Amino acid sequence: MSRLEVRSLSKRFGGLLAVDGVSFSVEVGECVGLIGPNGAGKTTVFSLIAGEREPTGGSVVLEGRSLDRLAAFRRARLGLARTYQRLEVFPDMTVLDHLLVAQLAHRGSTGVIRDLLGRGRPTQTEIGRATDVLDQVGLADEADRVVASLSLGTCRLVELARALVTSPSLLLADEPSSGLDAEESARLGEVLVRQREAGLAIVVVEHDLDVVAQVCDRAVVMDLGRVIADAPVAEALADPAVRSAYLGVGR
Repeated sequence: MSRLEVRSLSKRFGGLLAVDGVSFSVEVGECVGLIGPNGAGKTTVFSLIAGEREPTGGSVVLEGRSLDRLAAFRRARLGLARTYQRLEVFPDMTVLDHLLVAQLAHRGSTGVIRDLLGRGRPTQTEIGRATDVLDQVGLADEADRVVASLSLGTCRLVELARALVTSPSLLLADEPSSGLDAEESARLGEVLVRQREAGLAIVVVEHDLDVVAQVCDRAVVMDLGRVIADAPVAEALADPAVRSAYLGVGR
């Protein structure tokens, strides 16, 4: 059984068919790069998988369970985590607090009544889990720093750590290397590779082909809302249709 199955997914915005019958699967411990030119529909596919948009047609299956009609937060509690192309962090919070709040939200323990009863606080287990994840991504020494004082590359790792702290079975990473230099991109790629090797299924939307080659086993290439190739990375990038659509060769 595949960790993720995307089946004939489509999304129409008025007269525009932004996603047109997209299908692919992701296995346990596999990283798939969802790539293609701007406007190909990649981020829309992510939003449909995560439950942030309602599909016009098709379905999403996680570990054999249909996610259709489930809200985004319910999909997250079933094991789906996501990062965003636009950095989504809280500047005045510490690195550690980002991970603790993520765990509280994941177990549904937020709320005024719970806080008044002292039940909305992180447990020692959650603090230990957050500390372990920060160590995994190389941020153990930054735990008590306010995020506003960190570089963009470090903030990207904070966002990734926040996604990983809930022990997801599937990670959707949207342009994780956006705005990073070569050294920061390589560092982030190493973290993703270690997570993949530990059994996490990952789908990456990424324009940096060096990052795709570093972390991905396979590439699913989209153009104009459709999948035009699904193959190992080197094979997919050598496909004439991909070179035309994605690299601009032969246009």
